[in-house]
Amino acid sequence: MKTSTPKKTLAVLIFFGFLYFCAFWTPNAQGARDLYMLSVFAPDEFAQYPYVEQMLNQPAGSTLQSIYRFIQYKHYYYGFPFYWLSSVFGLIPLRLLGYKDIALDLLFLRQMTSVLPMLLSVGLLVYMQTRFENLFHSVFLFLFLLTIPMTLINNLWWHPESLVLLFVVLTLFFLQKDNFAYKRDFYFSAIACGLATATKLLGLFFFLAILAYLLVGWLQKRFDLKKCALLGTSFIVLMAGSFLVSNPFLVFKSERDLAFQVQLGQSAATATGFIFTSARNPSLWLPTIEEYYAQPAFLGLIVLALFLAILNREKRLINSLIFLWSAAFGIYLLFFVALRHRYYFLPVMLPLFSALPAVFDKSIFDALKQSWMKPMRWLFIFLTALTLGVQILYNLQYDRQAYIEAWHKEANSASLAFFTLIDDQYLSKISLNRQLIIYRSTRAYIADEPRWVVKDRWMPVSYAYIERVRPDVIVLWKQEVLDYTNSDAIEQTTLSASLQKALPFYKDARSGSLNGYTLIYQDEFGMLFIATPLARVYLD
Repeated sequence: MKTSTPKKTLAVLIFFGFLYFCAFWTPNAQGARDLYMLSVFAPDEFAQYPYVEQMLNQPAGSTLQSIYRFIQYKHYYYGFPFYWLSSVFGLIPLRLLGYKDIALDLLFLRQMTSVLPMLLSVGLLVYMQTRFENLFHSVFLFLFLLTIPMTLINNLWWHPESLVLLFVVLTLFFLQKDNFAYKRDFYFSAIACGLATATKLLGLFFFLAILAYLLVGWLQKRFDLKKCALLGTSFIVLMAGSFLVSNPFLVFKSERDLAFQVQLGQSAATATGFIFTSARNPSLWLPTIEEYYAQPAFLGLIVLALFLAILNREKRLINSLIFLWSAAFGIYLLFFVALRHRYYFLPVMLPLFSALPAVFDKSIFDALKQSWMKPMRWLFIFLTALTLGVQILYNLQYDRQAYIEAWHKEANSASLAFFTLIDDQYLSKISLNRQLIIYRSTRAYIADEPRWVVKDRWMPVSYAYIERVRPDVIVLWKQEVLDYTNSDAIEQTTLSASLQKALPFYKDARSGSLNGYTLIYQDEFGMLFIATPLARVYLD
């Protein structure tokens, strides 16, 4: 039912979107005083940041060399669109203004490539469902989608999830706009689908939606089978072209080979687990879905809403496409993915949840107006309000806690507190005519200071590595030590050879007796070992 003009609704959503964007400014300025702090709060940011920075900082003798070094960024876990857009909207504006500070860089990267694309994605989902014609439905859906726990959490880091969600939503948006015309917007959809594939391969899961979209056109006799095949081929060609153009490093064989190897390893880790193996079982996803997306009763309400939306002639196309997209990608996640990252379901759940206004549709209440159906009508209203109210209350409580934790994460960090203590009581007392060499677990914070050189590794560490690096100080995250010496975990590791070599090191660390090192201090978070000769001279 039309209760507002689209322009008025858009203005209201922009206002709320601006407030929402600003609300993340302070929490997104936390946890990035230096590179090593990133590894404590967001290891993925720690892995990504050096690559996006080097895209801009590599010296080159010519413009062509600069372009080459910009596009061959090496970190091929995610596609070039993520790194290119991070550079253009995150770092380049700061560099042009003369700023070069990691905390400011991460603030802009989080805001411009996580929060902003999320707002655009949610705004498009709302438009596709309401056409901005109902102010209450539009504002309610907009704010509800933004309060889903995973939406808020995803806005607190720099990662490609918001961008790939935007490309997924754009694919759906252009298909809806095309409305079986199979003209310009159909091909725009192919480009967006190619970008979703180029960023994180998610565009590949539109196969079911595109096949159905073409099949409906053929069944409606809009074209014959030959034209249907031609349209399908054109979509694939344009999608592939978008994929290739947006990943220009693929022009170079060395980069293609490297990207292939990276994606092969990523695929294996997704299917079996990273470091430790995990089972592929749909039921194991339920705690993640319940905590970060929806309570079981609300999932049932969404199923009903999607069913009602598909029955509605005006909303049938977009909600059918959402169902087919979500089914294809959702089944893959449930049955073929062992690495259960909480953000994986984000591009499935947000489009599904956008069908929510269908339960408020006037036609449903009109159908329940007959006197003999009044009890059902009131029962439907009560159960819908109760389910929605419980979910909203859960969202707000979760968001409040997560937001406060993000705001104060530096002050409350056990890793930062551990470093402050060991530096004050032990490291500051060591005085050499050279820099200290410190090895640390990636989750153990060491400030980036000229007093020392910091070494770290993603993989398990062996005595051979320690002998090669010869650190003066070893700072270990105790949980890592416990994990690598857990007998059950050892049997389930995906890195059996590496872990077997590293096992003596971690067993000795757990017992507090590393060869050549003295255990100086430990608490619930970490362990500090210092080379025995240094410990005798400076700490006895």
